[in-house]
Amino acid sequence: MKRGGKVLIIVVSCLVVVVLAMIGVVKGTSAWARTLTWDDPSLAGIADGAYHGEKALSMPFGTAAANPSVSVIVHVADHRYAAIDLVKPEALAPSMARLAKRVVDNQTLKLDAVSGATVTDSAFLMAVASAVKAQ
Repeated sequence: MKRGGKVLIIVVSCLVVVVLAMIGVVKGTSAWARTLTWDDPSLAGIADGAYHGEKALSMPFGTAAANPSVSVIVHVADHRYAAIDLVKPEALAPSMARLAKRVVDNQTLKLDAVSGATVTDSAFLMAVASAVKAQ
């Protein structure tokens, strides 16, 4: 076999190994993310105001997420979610704004996370819960 053919086989083999490893990480992350839970605290005793909450998820070995840490400001008015602002990571503000709108519209944190952003969405909802539970 010519040298070029051997190099091609090595490169393709390496790519297959990398792809299989990535599939394993994605499956592991997805399975772990489905185990995440969070409270849906009552706002009945929460005074009007803006409350800061954070959540940094500790990722088990073999899982990966781009943004497992989230910081939010939760605005409460008349014992209801009035608005939720993402503090960090700022790059996710547009997608988290959609999730925040769902929380405000439904007045609950018991929402399904968006496929493909399960870890970040879960961290966001946990940060919201921590903001109001601290009051």
